[in-house]
Amino acid sequence: MKKPVYDIIFRDPLTFRFFHLTLLNLISNLSIPLVGIADTIFLGRFTTSEHIAGVALGIVLFEYLYWGLSFLRMGTTGTTAIQTGLGNEIGVQLVLLRSIILALSLGIIIVILSPWIEQLGFTLQIGDDSIKSIGISYFRSRIWDAPFTLMNFVIVGWLLGKGRSDFVLFAMITGNLSNILLDYILLTKFGMEADGVGLASALAQVIQFLLSIFLVAKVFSNKQNTISNSFEKLTLKIILKKREFLSLLSFNKDIFIRTAFLIVTFSLFRNFSSSIGVATLTVNSILFQFMLIYAFFIDGSGYAIETLAGDLFGRGRIEEVKKLIRIGLWFSLIVAGIIVLILALFPVQIVTIVSKEKDLINGLIEMLPWVYPVLFLGGFAFVYDGLFLGLVKGKILRNSMILSSLVFFLPVAILGLYLESNPIIWVSMSTYMLGRAITLAYSARKILCTTSQ
Repeated sequence: MKKPVYDIIFRDPLTFRFFHLTLLNLISNLSIPLVGIADTIFLGRFTTSEHIAGVALGIVLFEYLYWGLSFLRMGTTGTTAIQTGLGNEIGVQLVLLRSIILALSLGIIIVILSPWIEQLGFTLQIGDDSIKSIGISYFRSRIWDAPFTLMNFVIVGWLLGKGRSDFVLFAMITGNLSNILLDYILLTKFGMEADGVGLASALAQVIQFLLSIFLVAKVFSNKQNTISNSFEKLTLKIILKKREFLSLLSFNKDIFIRTAFLIVTFSLFRNFSSSIGVATLTVNSILFQFMLIYAFFIDGSGYAIETLAGDLFGRGRIEEVKKLIRIGLWFSLIVAGIIVLILALFPVQIVTIVSKEKDLINGLIEMLPWVYPVLFLGGFAFVYDGLFLGLVKGKILRNSMILSSLVFFLPVAILGLYLESNPIIWVSMSTYMLGRAITLAYSARKILCTTSQ
């Protein structure tokens, strides 16, 4: 008899499922930066360098805006996974419908408030008026995608919660390829510039949304009779049931606060670096990108942990949840180890890719070892983030982030600023990750050991 794939490569089906979902999520994530690269290429070929800079200002504003609202994706995955594990099909549908309503409402509010968001966002950013005007043109063309972008967050989260990373991959690649194709058409055929790039992004989100609705219907069609009967039971009164809807808002509120503290911490890291000097800011900005590359790989496993942990927890299979954590931690250590090994063995070759300036190269090589602990500790934090998102424990994530930012990060970062010591600034990032790992690991042990008894 032919052996299953996981019997040949992996030791058990859970390990196979973890790596299968991780790989699909990783490929989905990889398609995102390719769009940014394509935008830059088209702007560079068919417009001027000022347009690249202007669009960059607009992109930063959208990144902060949508990063702050990413709780719509994170909040949906775990809730869906748990309802799936419980076998509650009506609950699965209600998660999707309620989250879509919330996302649509927030998207419409963003469009309505867009003149004030534009004014505040571009006032706070540094740049010439001519550059800002280009960024504003991009912003005004793209802002109409807000309802569709936020609904896409929800559907991606819901599909991940259902374990359909393959559908997520298909939807995101289609959306991103549409973006690139629309860039080409609008810039070359219609003579548009920054506004064309913004419009391309907006239309691509609409295309992804329409495809995602079709993919959701495909998921439902697998259980057609059950779904059609349960849909008949759903009324607007049930969907908008006060207690359940407030519970959804409460969880999303906790994730929003957690994300806000994450953004503030990273912003303070950058601002403290800038206060020490331009050279320090430049070095830390580049090294921070190395950290984001690692986070990019670990994010794929984090999504897998969210899906699997929620499903297993809903089924009451606590021992497998513990096993999943061990798999995730080993994976994060291996990925961090590989990246650290490459950086340690080939520091000159890697940093010279970024810059040819001798002083900058020396500064990067000198500071590289201070990044290594951040990578290892950050992996543990990302794994436990995925666990608690999957278990829908927003308060634990919120409290851990607040404590890590205020107690583990801020005092050390202030000391580094006071002493004008860049190594201590990086130590503050290590203690920040350590704080997240310790607090989340403690909570995980407490919840899982108590539940399994």
